[in-house]
Amino acid sequence: MYKLMLVEDQPEVLRAMTETLQWEELGFQTPVACADGRSAIARIEEGFAPNVVITDICMPFVDGLELAKYVAQHLPGTLVVMLTGYDDFQYAHKALRLKVFDYVLKPITPKSLRQLAARLREELDERRVKELDELDAHSRERFWTRLLTTSLSAATIDDHVRVHKLPAQGPFLVLAADLDLRRPATPEEGRENELLRYGMTNILTELVGQEENCLLCTPIQTACYVLLRGSDSQTLYTRAEHLAERLAAACIPLNHGATCGVSLPAQSLEQLHDAYRQATRALDYRFYCGALACIRLCEIGQPPSAPADFRAPERALTQAVKAGRAEDARAAVAQLCSLLEKQKSSYQDCLQHSQHFALHVLDCLTDCLSKEEVYRIEQFWEDSGFYAVSNLPQLCRLLLQLVETAFDAVARLSEDDSVARVRKVETYIREHYGDEDLSLNTIREEFAISISYFSTLFKTVTGCTFVEYVTQVRMAKARQMLTLTEKRAAEIAQAVGFADPHYFSVTFKRMTGMTPSQYRAQSRRTAAPEEIRSS
Repeated sequence: MYKLMLVEDQPEVLRAMTETLQWEELGFQTPVACADGRSAIARIEEGFAPNVVITDICMPFVDGLELAKYVAQHLPGTLVVMLTGYDDFQYAHKALRLKVFDYVLKPITPKSLRQLAARLREELDERRVKELDELDAHSRERFWTRLLTTSLSAATIDDHVRVHKLPAQGPFLVLAADLDLRRPATPEEGRENELLRYGMTNILTELVGQEENCLLCTPIQTACYVLLRGSDSQTLYTRAEHLAERLAAACIPLNHGATCGVSLPAQSLEQLHDAYRQATRALDYRFYCGALACIRLCEIGQPPSAPADFRAPERALTQAVKAGRAEDARAAVAQLCSLLEKQKSSYQDCLQHSQHFALHVLDCLTDCLSKEEVYRIEQFWEDSGFYAVSNLPQLCRLLLQLVETAFDAVARLSEDDSVARVRKVETYIREHYGDEDLSLNTIREEFAISISYFSTLFKTVTGCTFVEYVTQVRMAKARQMLTLTEKRAAEIAQAVGFADPHYFSVTFKRMTGMTPSQYRAQSRRTAAPEEIRSS
């Protein structure tokens, strides 16, 4: 039964309204009677939550309009009916603004009161049915979402099938849908993408509502998932492709395409979790094939069983840089992208392999370009939008731009004979760093160049003095030998051009912050075997 509150400041009228009708027969509990709006608010604050409030308008202390406003704020689902002996438009207008259920003029008769009670009960019954339907629909939707994202037990599935009277046998298809958006590089772009995806969800909701045996599940992460059921697999595929094409056409006003990934057919509810993952994988494959209306998993195929050699493109790049052949470097990029597509690597794996390749490009340039030029190319890569790429062709274009930018820088420096001469000296230093007599005089005799001119030129190109450069090369070789060999510090000092082992140790600590023995111990604790072998 529903709860009713009667509020009237005239005792005889309040008593008549309370006692005239058999309220239980009309679907209401015995009314709670209040003499004014203030006492009614007090009862509500004590915890009484009526389904209906029938109140006079003109009352002392707190009138009916104030009470209606209080009820609207604290019990928004409660129906309010206004009673008044004045046929006053101002009262009626205010009551309507408060969204009261009805506005009734006094005197009210038992017949009119009974008719009012019948209309109130009918309204409350309709609301209750609607709430139960919404609750049941929400429960079913939650179950379908759990069924897709979680591997549920057969007993749990059977319980839901029985309670919600759901179809237990397929075939089923799962369709994953998402807009083809640029991955957000800023929080603002992320919020804009959320709004666009919200718009797509509304469009898809309308399209699914026009289909039979079709259900839109709660959006999961960035994608929406649709469950289709039919009589045979081919019919289901046709329906899925038709729905995908309609979605793509409907999303044109959003200025973005929409792609759907379609699973393999699932014959039972237990297989829907696998179908959900298949649809997600099919949707992710748009990274390789670009934006299409529909991508069916059965058309993708399986990745090779043998792992790919992703170091091969890096080796090819190294040779291209040494030979100064830009076309070979571009071929190395194409080789990397071909491997990524053949392996059908995940998006994150694609980013990881591509970033490693880009870092290798920069490593190869370290010996060819000045620090300033290398830094400029690093900035180009950071500003390229690498982490926002949405498909493999975009990724390949960025890697090609990086390689071409690098080779353009190398070409500019190669045109400068003075720079080329410095590069020859750098090569000479790296080949003769173990000569303890290596000095500017050695360079002057070897290359027939003025010491003062060369010192200025060397500092301009490399960013450091001749002595600093020689020391850096020697320390780099010393660190490598400490990590990879068992030679004593004195032997290493001699091997890298230091006649005095003590001076070698002092220089090493000044540049690394550690003694040679400390460096060896730390590098062997932290370096992985694979890293040591590849050094």
